[in-house]
Amino acid sequence: MDITKQKELSDLATKQIELAQEYKDARVKAVDAKVKLNLLLVAHLKEIRKEKKSVGMEMAVLMLLEREQEAKKFYHAYEYFTYTYKGLEKLIEAHQNKISAIQSEMKYVLKGEQYG
Repeated sequence: MDITKQKELSDLATKQIELAQEYKDARVKAVDAKVKLNLLLVAHLKEIRKEKKSVGMEMAVLMLLEREQEAKKFYHAYEYFTYTYKGLEKLIEAHQNKISAIQSEMKYVLKGEQYG
């Protein structure tokens, strides 16, 4: 069996673990920002409803963003970390595909060695 392929597989697996940790961290930060934004929205919902009685969630958030600097910070963090973890998902999938391809190749080579 090719030691180079084993090393490559090990390196990819290690990188995938690192990416998974980054993914988890980004998810936690996105959720934290979303919860803080929602709590801030709830605190201002009464005054927002005075302006617009049947306000939807998206419009309420927009109205909150107009009046609260802190809401802008939470909204930005939520969007940033959401797109970060979605990008990390794609990288993790790509690493998994590469790992699977190497494993398939190694299996094919091993079968050839057994019958050759």
